[in-house]
Amino acid sequence: MHTVISRQPRQRGPVPRRDVIERDAGRCQRCGAVVLSAARSVHHRLARSRGGRDNPANLILLCGTGTAGCHGWVHAHPRQARATGLTVMTGRDPALVPVLTGPRGEVLLGDDWTVTPAL
Repeated sequence: MHTVISRQPRQRGPVPRRDVIERDAGRCQRCGAVVLSAARSVHHRLARSRGGRDNPANLILLCGTGTAGCHGWVHAHPRQARATGLTVMTGRDPALVPVLTGPRGEVLLGDDWTVTPAL
């Protein structure tokens, strides 16, 4: 059973990019490339336009932009991205949806910045 979340207003303020980069060890969470100084994006697994917030479980580091690199791949391949948890469907809580990462395997991202292996 999946927890259904209600649509919440978008949080105001900056996306915690430094915290995302630190939690994800400066690596693209799809391919594992080091992206500390290269093109990188903080990706919202549940899009902001669909009620996604700037909370830790909803944010992952990807190489590239919305049209290039792994970030571009996510947008160009929505079905595969959803199957691997890189995107989350409306009404799902990102903290409860495992994401298959290149560096760590399948994990759950917590809203307290934890990363836990998915069982």
